[in-house]
Amino acid sequence: MNKHDHCRSVGGLLVVMMVLLLVSACETMPTQPDPEPVPEPEPEVVEVAEPEPSPPPATLQQAVDFLDLGNIEAAEDVLERILERSPGSRIARRFLDQIRTDPIEAMGTDYTEVEVQPGESLSVIAHRELGDSLQFFALARYNAIAVPRRLASGMIIRIPEGLQAAPVQVPATDITWDEPGVGRDEVPVDDQPVDEEALARQRRADVLYAEGLNERQAGNLYLAISRFEDALQLDPALVTAAEAAQATRAELVNTLHEQAVSMYREQRIADAIASWEEAIELDPEFEPAQVNLERARAVQRRLQELDE
Repeated sequence: MNKHDHCRSVGGLLVVMMVLLLVSACETMPTQPDPEPVPEPEPEVVEVAEPEPSPPPATLQQAVDFLDLGNIEAAEDVLERILERSPGSRIARRFLDQIRTDPIEAMGTDYTEVEVQPGESLSVIAHRELGDSLQFFALARYNAIAVPRRLASGMIIRIPEGLQAAPVQVPATDITWDEPGVGRDEVPVDDQPVDEEALARQRRADVLYAEGLNERQAGNLYLAISRFEDALQLDPALVTAAEAAQATRAELVNTLHEQAVSMYREQRIADAIASWEEAIELDPEFEPAQVNLERARAVQRRLQELDE
């Protein structure tokens, strides 16, 4: 082997040894552990609040029912919503006055007394004694009666002398108060024991039906409708109550429409609009009120534009 070959051999050996040393050093060199994976942030859960259900449309029928049950707070809320929507509603304003005005200051301290007869309500008495059935709630407050509907025959009611009108005769109903079965669908009777609970409901339904007739004769159509509908809830077979409720509702719608027409002719546009709105709430299909309401609203808009 010559000198040059020997040098190449030694050089190659050195290179191999250096590579082995480097590999060995890499194997023994401490290594850093792989970093833990960073968890992805969980998406933030945003709770969307359920929208609160909107309250049912406020109607005078609701207000009268609440007043009849002595629920002043609910009645006041309904009446305020009516006036917010229909500032011209005179009946709503009158009922609010009855709630908020001291009855003694409004009616005076001098009074006479009457005894409640079977089938009479404060509305019937207010119609007969004061000439205004819608004063029933003021009369209830004047007599410290918390729930007007609970008026019982034989009670003594004070009638303010300052508001007494010429006596109005209210025809008595021809309903038999003690016997159920008037105007009711006939149901086949089997040889089964009498359902006393059902019989009691029928008797109460008959009473409510008769009270509704009295209210209708006294001119308080709102309370009349309420009584007829209560009778039907107790006894759906009482067809005369269903017919009376339908007829009374139609009568009230026509009355409101006629009042609105008169108000419109007198250029009391806001009052007319309120009456037509109430008529449509009672009967959404009543076309005369629909047509005239749109016309009155258009006139009201033009008047407002002129004022601006």
